[in-house]
Amino acid sequence: MAVTGLPIGLGKRREVKKEVRSSEISFCMDIILRTGKIRLRLNSDNFDFSCLMEKKTYSSQTNFRLICAELAAFSPHALKNAGLLAILEGKPLTLLPYDTADDFEKETLRLAALAARRQL
Repeated sequence: MAVTGLPIGLGKRREVKKEVRSSEISFCMDIILRTGKIRLRLNSDNFDFSCLMEKKTYSSQTNFRLICAELAAFSPHALKNAGLLAILEGKPLTLLPYDTADDFEKETLRLAALAARRQL
């Protein structure tokens, strides 16, 4: 009688190729000042949200929502893109209307051009 815990090869090994896809969501807010020449970017990955004081939570997504709401309330006449409007309406952050960073950039540039025309 023989007992083993070792695997015994039974023929040719099959190679299993496994494709693993992962994605990471990063949130950012661009603030373009009235002149259109200065652009500030708030990136949720590199922001500590301490300015929220007692409103600050352990969730970066919640903190991002809060800071967006605070800044939007501070400047009610500012132009707002579709992403900010979705955040203010409480829609899920995973459903923001941008497939790529280029989509976000195009809309930001469109709003900047619109803001410049408002100044005339």
